[in-house]
Amino acid sequence: MATQNATIGSCYLTLGQISFPGDSGAIAFLNNGDMIGHVVGASPHIMSFIQDLTYQLDEAKKFNSNLTI
Repeated sequence: MATQNATIGSCYLTLGQISFPGDSGAIAFLNNGDMIGHVVGASPHIMSFIQDLTYQLDEAKKFNSNLTI
């Protein structure tokens, strides 16, 4: 049983691993160039986790109500 736990909200799960160690924080784009979020993790050889940009901004606003984008 795992000894570490995490909660990651509003994530896209990729079909196949597209990120590798050290890629966390990398910007993720759709094919049309739209930014959708950041790489936040992966399950080796299975999938990558990309957290939704809107979710990240909404969470940041909870800590800084003056944040505007």
